[in-house]
Amino acid sequence: MTAAWDLIVAAHPALAAEIMAAVRLVVPLKTPAQGLKSATAREVFGTIAMSEPPDPLTVAATSRTNSSTPS
Repeated sequence: MTAAWDLIVAAHPALAAEIMAAVRLVVPLKTPAQGLKSATAREVFGTIAMSEPPDPLTVAATSRTNSSTPS
């Protein structure tokens, strides 16, 4: 996760600031046989549940894709 964070900060500092302001807890999920698993819920704002990503770039790319920040 640290390597993914470093990628986000370097490539998208505005997105990193949004993430820092909003995310308070990352809950690990069991890694599925294929793909990734992740979830959020409005009842627990600031919490993300996610399975172990295969590499830092996957986390960084997913964070950028799911952001409301314009390109």
